[in-house]
Amino acid sequence: MRDGQSPEGREETTLRILRASVVAGASGIAAAELYLRIGWGQSLGPDWLSVLLGAAVGLAVLVPLGYWPALGALRALVGGYRPLLLFPAAAALLGLLPLALIVRLRSGGFGALAAPETTFLLVLFSALGAGFGLGYAWDHEAPRGSDRTPSTPPGS
Repeated sequence: MRDGQSPEGREETTLRILRASVVAGASGIAAAELYLRIGWGQSLGPDWLSVLLGAAVGLAVLVPLGYWPALGALRALVGGYRPLLLFPAAAALLGLLPLALIVRLRSGGFGALAAPETTFLLVLFSALGAGFGLGYAWDHEAPRGSDRTPSTPPGS
């Protein structure tokens, strides 16, 4: 086992990645829908499933290669998960780097980032990143097991 992690530890890590990915997927789809409605008066309509599949493929590449190691390094750098909004911001920027690099290599400049199709992807991947970063930090901060906060407020 890598890093001496127990099977239970690996299972918990997998569950954390899945929970953060669900938050990311929901964030990405919601941001894409809002972008199309506000910016273009359109909707994803039946294409939402295609966008979700594309987002899942993007997450499958970005999570192990970028988000998870980078957010772990950020956690070590700041000594925890506070400030919480630092994690979604960092992950949103990290999600934009591959797209910007592809645009730069394919078009010879960054001007194509202003194209409507590219801005749609910028919105989608920045929201995916922000959602993953928020899910990552929030999930690590949430109490587990018997440490969960009681459903009744203190003093009642």
